[in-house]
Amino acid sequence: MNYGLTNNSWTIGDLVVEPAIAKVDMTKTPDGARWAFPVAIDLHGFDGEHSKAEREPYVRVDGEVRPRQFSWGVRGMSVDMCIRHNNENVHLARAVVSDVLTAGRQGGLRTIEFPLFVSAQAIAFAENARQSKDMEIGWHFAAETFWMAMDVYSWRSPVCQPFQYKSSLLIQKVPREPWIAALRALGLAENILVEVPLMRSPENEWRGVWNNLVAARRNFDHSLWNETVRSVRAAFEAWQVRWKESGKPWKLCASNGQGAAELDKITKQDRLTDLLYVAKRFADKAAHSTDDDWTRDDALLAISLCTGLWNAIRPNS
Repeated sequence: MNYGLTNNSWTIGDLVVEPAIAKVDMTKTPDGARWAFPVAIDLHGFDGEHSKAEREPYVRVDGEVRPRQFSWGVRGMSVDMCIRHNNENVHLARAVVSDVLTAGRQGGLRTIEFPLFVSAQAIAFAENARQSKDMEIGWHFAAETFWMAMDVYSWRSPVCQPFQYKSSLLIQKVPREPWIAALRALGLAENILVEVPLMRSPENEWRGVWNNLVAARRNFDHSLWNETVRSVRAAFEAWQVRWKESGKPWKLCASNGQGAAELDKITKQDRLTDLLYVAKRFADKAAHSTDDDWTRDDALLAISLCTGLWNAIRPNS
């Protein structure tokens, strides 16, 4: 679909937006990926039906008398991308390019690649919003459009009438196949599955869990694996206190002695409670031991268990 690119009342070209993006071109960075996001711009030529010319003859420096013509241009281009999640447009990344585009006599279609730097957390968020389906993105294109009076010498073609253009929100699909292929090529697809989920803000009575998880993440960032698991254990302990205060039993619903018929009666919510109970038992070791055998994978597992269960059980809902 084409969206008019304007300079005041003049339409100087089009943004050409396909319904779906055929290929996702990503390069790995230390904290995520660089997405070379393509934007196709079709500027009108100044000899075609969309050209602009003065009605009165203009005497050029070479002595010829002809209508004065103008070339279109675009510069200072930017793209702001968002992703649709829970009926909201959540900002994902922004990129600016310094290229200057000008139209030739026939104009033409050109593709500009915008370097969108997307963090690992943003990719994990996009995966959560995508939910195994095609991803829907929205983006605004902004630029300064202008025209130049054509002269026999290029340096005598002054830039005139700059105009700040911004598009409406342009919607595109990112099919799951090229998106997953890009993540796999970067080695990110596997890591996404164990990224720490985003936590919802808790009510005041759950601040103990929240604050200990914040401490756990801070320790993890400083490669303090033992301290990370200890902070997670403190979060589970605060969770256990609130659990018991609300009158819920802190015990396993499923055990080795139960038969298949008994196990089938255990609900999903009960099984989540069992995971919570076992996860605390896993982290208890860090609080009662001075062993230094906790690894990064152990610490990541502990945080992922706690935050994942927080989102699944929803203690504040």
